[in-house]
Amino acid sequence: MKFVTEQIVASPREVVFAALTDFARFEREAASSGVELHRSDTLTRPGPGMRWRARFELRGRKRELMAELMRINHPSDILLSGKVGGLEGELAFDLAETAVNETRLMVEMNLRARSITAKLLLQSVKLARANVARRFRRRVNTFCRQTEKQLEWV
Repeated sequence: MKFVTEQIVASPREVVFAALTDFARFEREAASSGVELHRSDTLTRPGPGMRWRARFELRGRKRELMAELMRINHPSDILLSGKVGGLEGELAFDLAETAVNETRLMVEMNLRARSITAKLLLQSVKLARANVARRFRRRVNTFCRQTEKQLEWV
């Protein structure tokens, strides 16, 4: 199952890329929302091989997410891979400069089921596809607007 959204950000591509690779900020946000998150690598700079283990509650059950940064090409694209039980997915970010201070951000999420339980979960997501796609677009839009606001303060 694939979800794709495209947003125009009124910020230079370098600024948007820096916001996307501010992993410490994402880790703090996850922790503040009740997610137990741990880095499981020893890298000191963002790069392929960065890994995280997250524990959280979803639909009344404890879940564990394993995520890894697969590719990072400064300042054009990022690819993350993750697994929750039998559900695997990839999250790809593609940045293109459309004007001097404007960036097109394309975000694509692909989900695949590798177990019966994950297939059932993915089937329920398919039934609510319009809602899930709307929430996905809204979250990406929120990130883009926050990135623009950060630039205003600089």
